[in-house]
Amino acid sequence: MKLNFKLLLFCAGAVLILYSCNNNSKSENKEKSEIEKTVNIPLSSFDWLEGVWVNEAEAYQLLEVWEKQDDQYFTATSIMLVQGDTAFSENITLKLVDKKIYYIVSVSNQNDSQEVIFDLTSADDKIYVFENPQHDFPQTIVYRYVAPDSIYAYIEGNIEGKHQREDFIFKRQIIK
Repeated sequence: MKLNFKLLLFCAGAVLILYSCNNNSKSENKEKSEIEKTVNIPLSSFDWLEGVWVNEAEAYQLLEVWEKQDDQYFTATSIMLVQGDTAFSENITLKLVDKKIYYIVSVSNQNDSQEVIFDLTSADDKIYVFENPQHDFPQTIVYRYVAPDSIYAYIEGNIEGKHQREDFIFKRQIIK
């Protein structure tokens, strides 16, 4: 009987060790998949973004003014006008840090005036996806280069468990 108990104890220990190794492997695989998700493109891939962009909707006008500062970052101001008055504004920085690009947003009266950082997670076929799953809304910001004078963008995520999405079609504004 003592031999069977020792054998049972040995087997239980072996199972725990194998389970532990398997969980570590899953954790390492998760870390590897997150690392593999890193998108390594030069910031110059966004040179087309520089300029003044306008989204005309029935209820509002949305302006984004993008300016390339240097090889490390762009800055932008996004302003929503409703009947000519500023209803919303935010500052955006597109920043290259250690070969990774971040979309950083700050709004003076939101998030305790703290920046919200979105990681570039995909850059395929002139579609650029930035994500921050921990942010309340949006969790995803997408810009798609359509043509030299057109951008299609959208923001999406969940609000109180419901999926929400807002689409924007921007046209380049020529300043004379």
